[in-house]
Amino acid sequence: EKMLYDNALLAMAYLECYQLTTKEFYAGVARDIFSYILRDMSSPEGGFYSAEDADSEGEEGRYYLWDKDEITEILGEQIQSLARTYDISQKGNFQGRNIPNLTRTPNFEEPRQEFAAARQKLFNYREKRIKPLKDDKVLTGWNGLMIA
Repeated sequence: EKMLYDNALLAMAYLECYQLTTKEFYAGVARDIFSYILRDMSSPEGGFYSAEDADSEGEEGRYYLWDKDEITEILGEQIQSLARTYDISQKGNFQGRNIPNLTRTPNFEEPRQEFAAARQKLFNYREKRIKPLKDDKVLTGWNGLMIA
């Protein structure tokens, strides 16, 4: 489940890390969080939805889970460097499937450019899946956290 307040607090933490270290990696993660919120959690009436469900297609995390073979089919040779950086394996890292997540902090100037196209391909493919349901409540306190 993706909660608005969790994403707001994570974005704040990453931006504070960026301010302390000036490492672009942290600012990039915050931008990715904001992009997700604006794209997937914005209400047409204004404000942000409170949560996105964990389940889709009757399976926990299905929308965000990947088989390594599926990723390899989409990315081809790009899978090698992506798999090392994002913990993608044949056995998976969550119930036999993969949730791409950083397992090491790379020098992010070069990989961020290299992975941008790969991430976009995976995003485009994932957009064809059945999306998790949204909790469409717009809660003032949680919205305040995100706006801050």
